[in-house]
Amino acid sequence: MYEADGPDSGPSEDQVIGWAEHNAHADDAPEQDGEPQPVCPHGRDAECLECEDEESYARNLRFLVGQLTDGLSTAERGIRLAATAVESLTGNAVYDIELAEGPEGSDARDDLQAAIRLLRNVNRIAQWRTGLLDGQK
Repeated sequence: MYEADGPDSGPSEDQVIGWAEHNAHADDAPEQDGEPQPVCPHGRDAECLECEDEESYARNLRFLVGQLTDGLSTAERGIRLAATAVESLTGNAVYDIELAEGPEGSDARDDLQAAIRLLRNVNRIAQWRTGLLDGQK
């Protein structure tokens, strides 16, 4: 872990990249109330005082947008897995009659498809933001 050597010292680029790679997994992120919390590239909270200069701020912003897109991708994979399970339960192989013929099965399919669409929309916004950070319009 990085420790400050003085008031103007900061982490090296290798330390920042190393922490970003380490923190790319939600299980490794610090938790509060059982939920992973975003941290700055220094391994501190998102309000780290060392991130106040512009370059560090931009690096921190890219890092947090990366966490957003990673989390959205993970959520979409989970919802797709759930949608596949519902399709299997209502398909010919298993055919859970209550789920297949009742309104719950139809609601589950529709809600999961809506959730996938919402996640894709938020992911597009995050990717748009990443493009702005990289100087694209």
